[in-house]
Amino acid sequence: YGGYKVSRLTHSLQSATRAERDGADDELILGALVHDIGDVLAPHNHSEIATAILRPFVRPEVTWIVEKHGLFQMYYYAHHLGWDQHAREMLRGHQWFDACADFCERWDQSCFDPNYDTKPLEHFAPLVRDILGRTAHDPKYVKVGV
Repeated sequence: YGGYKVSRLTHSLQSATRAERDGADDELILGALVHDIGDVLAPHNHSEIATAILRPFVRPEVTWIVEKHGLFQMYYYAHHLGWDQHAREMLRGHQWFDACADFCERWDQSCFDPNYDTKPLEHFAPLVRDILGRTAHDPKYVKVGV
C-alpha cells in the first residue's frame, strides 16, 4: 500500500474505471490502467516502464501523457518534499499539456478512494487483449522479413 488507503492494483483499476466512466477512448483507458505498472520497481522513472509497454500499440498522445504523468503528479505533492511543485510548467504550451493535466487530476490523483466502486481486472481484460494484441503501428516495432 505504500502509505495509501488502496493497493497499487486498486489504484490502477480505479484509474481505468474512472477513465471509462468519463467516456475516455480505449487507448486512454489502457493508459490509465497501466500508468503506474513500474512504480514498485522504479519509483523515480516508473512512467518510462509503462510508456515502453504502450508505445508500440497506442497513439503518441497516450504515450506522452503516460510518460509525463509522473512529472505532472508532482503538482500535488512536491512542495511537501521541498521539490518544485510547478516543474510541469516547463512543458506548458505542448499540444498535450492540458490532456496530461486532466489525466492526472481526474484519473490519477483522485484514485486512492477505498470506497469507490472500482471495476475488477477481468472487466478490462478484453481491452488489454485487443490493444496489446494489435500489430504494432509504429514501424520501428514491426519485424520485417520474418
